[in-house]
Amino acid sequence: MKTWRGFNPFRWCGVISVLFWILSFGISEGANRIGSPDGVFYHRFASSVYGPEAVWVNPAGLGLYKDFTVQYVGEYCDGTFMENWGLVTSEGGGAIGYRTRDDFLGDKLQEYIFAAGVGIGEGTFLGGSYRYLKEGPGIYNRRHFWNIGVIFRQNPKFSVAALFSNLNRGKVNGERTDIEQLYSLTYHQLNHRLLLSMEITLSTGQSLSGASYNYGVDIRPHPRIGVYFNRDNHDNFQFGVKIYLRRCFTGGQTRFGSAGDHLGSSLFGGFVYPRKK
Repeated sequence: MKTWRGFNPFRWCGVISVLFWILSFGISEGANRIGSPDGVFYHRFASSVYGPEAVWVNPAGLGLYKDFTVQYVGEYCDGTFMENWGLVTSEGGGAIGYRTRDDFLGDKLQEYIFAAGVGIGEGTFLGGSYRYLKEGPGIYNRRHFWNIGVIFRQNPKFSVAALFSNLNRGKVNGERTDIEQLYSLTYHQLNHRLLLSMEITLSTGQSLSGASYNYGVDIRPHPRIGVYFNRDNHDNFQFGVKIYLRRCFTGGQTRFGSAGDHLGSSLFGGFVYPRKK
């Protein structure tokens, strides 16, 4: 069958069918959930992530991003500046990340991430990560998360992603927690200078009515400037700017609650050493 610019309808119908089957598997009225804590690391959509952010967003994105990169992230939150910070380094599809927070639930948190991503076919990328909370309050102390993600980009105008987190289903109070699911879609326009994205997150033990939805936009008004915005169905939102300077980059992203209250600002910078083709 003929395809349009790499778009194979049978392949995409199969992918969507599998995702919806997984999405509906095991859904019940309740949910025993535990997710990765917020802070320092900022939001990007799993279907459009490109860069070191893939370490914490979707490890499959590392299959697309091969350049050697080092990025530092410092946070301004609750009157403190740079006490909460993170560091990420990636190269050739592998990456390591670290972050520390002194104010998470009134205690200190330390997290390590080991991630890798590869291409497994035309426009298909697979990745996995291991997140270890070495130190944290209560149930987060010495917590392990095993995660796997996938990105499909057979069509230059669309990308689809899925991320499954907490595959090990670590126990809380003697009961196993649920696997967390994220499904994301991005529509690419204006030669990738405008990206429109959405995502849905829920657990295997949660009904669709309780899922969270997120919508956002990436804009490149200039080749060296990127603007980002997202808003979820709980009226929380984030706004960010990224500036590219040859082999360096800098920027920031701020998180706001539904009442417009400031939840934290991540300020970041780094450098890129392009990998030879």
